[in-house]
Amino acid sequence: MRVLVLGTLMDHKQGGANQALMLFANRLAKHPLLTPIVYLYSYESELLDPSITIIRYNAPRSYRFLWRFPSLFMVSQLRK
Repeated sequence: MRVLVLGTLMDHKQGGANQALMLFANRLAKHPLLTPIVYLYSYESELLDPSITIIRYNAPRSYRFLWRFPSLFMVSQLRK
């Protein structure tokens, strides 16, 4: 089963929610039945398991009030 993890930035300086997402994605990668796909704007490759599929996208020019990502449909089309 593929699991989409939505994140923004994943680097050494991150803490809080972004740090938790990095740990979550790395744990998912170790599970034999799950395939994590991470959508983010920037990351440091050594922080994520090499088996994780990355969808990298440019940060939006203006952030929406509650949601900083495009629609899930658009994200799903980026990988193809």
